Amino acid sequence: MHELYVAQCILDSAEKALPDDVAGSSVREIVVLVGRLDAIVNDSLTFLFDVIKAERGFPSAALRIDVEPVSCRCLRCTEQFAVPDVDCFFCPECNSRDVKVLTGRGIRIMEMTVEDGVEV
Repeated sequence: MHELYVAQCILDSAEKALPDDVAGSSVREIVVLVGRLDAIVNDSLTFLFDVIKAERGFPSAALRIDVEPVSCRCLRCTEQFAVPDVDCFFCPECNSRDVKVLTGRGIRIMEMTVEDGVEV
């Protein structure tokens, strides 16, 4: 269950991103962008985040997960396109399977909101 590791990494990164004068206990929401290709089960990530957040210094933080869709560029014809079905990576223009993934990978903290409504 890699969602536990991801939850730990989100909290570690959130702690590092906070200014010195802002405590983790004042964080109300952490918004993360999760690439669709990362195979994260959002409900599991949210559950595990809630289980460990207090012991990691973020007792009031809620986790909001936004999913980043997959897009690619064809290396043959340079067509850029969205990938609606992640089981099938081919260019809709020339049918080549020689594509580069542009979006849909990675997990990034996009914003954090602290108790007075300030975004970090």
